[in-house]
Amino acid sequence: SLFYLELFDDSINNLNESTKINQKDDETFFYLGEVHNKLNNLKEAIKYYEKSIELNPKYLYSLYGLGSLYYNLGKNETALKYL
Repeated sequence: SLFYLELFDDSINNLNESTKINQKDDETFFYLGEVHNKLNNLKEAIKYYEKSIELNPKYLYSLYGLGSLYYNLGKNETALKYL
């Protein structure tokens, strides 16, 4: 996938197109969170991880991604809610 090839701009474009087709795919929002996290767009990453979790509260990758992001920001109590 484009994400693993680190073609992040292309990944964002494709993932955004995917959300237009299916607005309930938690995995798509997870990957948007991952891409923005890699690009250090942390507000966007949080938004997309939260959307993924909203759609599927048990999706472990999103929970871990968001928890790890908060942990790396030094927000340990918030991180524990997701890890």
